[in-house]
Amino acid sequence: MQKVSNFRYFFSLCYAAIGGISFLTEDYFLLAQLLVLIALFQVIDKLSKGVVIRETMAFLYSFTCVYMPMFGYTRFNRYNPLALVWVRYMMVAPEVYYKYAIPAISFFCLAATLPTKRDVGEGVKGIIEKLKLSLSKTPKAGLYIVGVGLASLVMMDFVPSSLQYFFSLFFFASFAGVLYIYFAPNFRFKKLILIGFVVFIVISALRSGMFTLIAYMGATIFSFFFLKKRISLVRKTMVIGLAAFLLIMIQSVKQSYRVILWSGNIEGNEASVYGKLFMEKLRDLDKVLADEMFFPIYYRTNQGFNIGLVMLKFPEKMPYDQGKKLAVDAMASVVPRFLWPDKPMAGGRENMMYYANYRLVGYSTNVGPLGESFGSFGPYWGIFFMFCLGLLIRWAYIKVFKIASRLPAFICWLPVLFYQVEYSAETDTLQIFNSLIKTGAFIAIIYIAIPGAFFAKSIFATKRKLVRKPQISI
Repeated sequence: MQKVSNFRYFFSLCYAAIGGISFLTEDYFLLAQLLVLIALFQVIDKLSKGVVIRETMAFLYSFTCVYMPMFGYTRFNRYNPLALVWVRYMMVAPEVYYKYAIPAISFFCLAATLPTKRDVGEGVKGIIEKLKLSLSKTPKAGLYIVGVGLASLVMMDFVPSSLQYFFSLFFFASFAGVLYIYFAPNFRFKKLILIGFVVFIVISALRSGMFTLIAYMGATIFSFFFLKKRISLVRKTMVIGLAAFLLIMIQSVKQSYRVILWSGNIEGNEASVYGKLFMEKLRDLDKVLADEMFFPIYYRTNQGFNIGLVMLKFPEKMPYDQGKKLAVDAMASVVPRFLWPDKPMAGGRENMMYYANYRLVGYSTNVGPLGESFGSFGPYWGIFFMFCLGLLIRWAYIKVFKIASRLPAFICWLPVLFYQVEYSAETDTLQIFNSLIKTGAFIAIIYIAIPGAFFAKSIFATKRKLVRKPQISI
């Protein structure tokens, strides 16, 4: 038992070691590869044992902020024709970038993924068993939630922009409904409904050309389908490998598909066009590592380029702002827009201008929490900020499991709450706050207004005292 207990902290010790060693050596490319491998192995190890949300997030941060920037130095540098034409080589020296990025991401991953017994083994097993018991009494609850969610998605294009975020939350709630259906025992037509839901989501993504939901919500929900199943390490590695391959293919096909879709020159239905492009990429799979094929993937996933732009501005052209912008963003996540009409919006336009002096035209990108922390506090306090941000995410994550111990259905809302947190490496800290605070408030409102959605009694219900009537003897 002691060996198992010690092994729980194996990955935490690895993150701490990599972060510490990065202060003592300049062999940054080796450390970058070790960091992303540790994060990947942590995902593989956790699969089937618990919910793989924090671990997936840690891998995405390591991959986009540490591993992919390495190619901006070794392959797509300023001497590469593609990187030169598209201006996508790393703008700062590797010792400048990695001296900050490796310890900051290492300690962020350490804090965010510190193990807890609540989301593995008997902890999550007990919650799932209680959830199944509740669902056996109200099996159609998930179906109603999915129905409302899909209806909200259809209606979203017809409502004012001020209400679209509210409708999007109802749509995201449909994924909680999917988990209700999945865990409901003896639910009729379960597989048919789940397959129909997936088809609906895929068709919606094909029509819009936006695949973020499939990539990240799919990854968030992914691990729930493997809970309590005994899967060998080899099979788990194959599953993760297949999922990674599909995500890479989606990224490589996405841009070409969007050009056809958004230009209005699409012939036939969207699925057939996308399928044709997908098959063309498969036939050229042997060329995927060639510069022409690999560069779009590198372009899309190298978050280090944006962070390098921040390093060019701070502190040479502008002093560190000591967290003033982050403080305003934190307030913006709490104060409603009708009370603060011109408050900052989540998204990269404002952040790229403020932190990177880069004006966005026609596309979206962002500096991420790693860039924000550097521009706010500099390298050392920026590393500390990333560690604290990881602790905040871990606290919110554990809070969900504490609530789920009393209201087991709450665990199904975990993907809804953390969907935007998971890929926040390429967005901003405001999106993390928005997701945790606003989505958390939305779930709380659902609980108060419709307690049946959580199989709980209304908090407004009053206890009735049993009054015995006096017996009259004759």
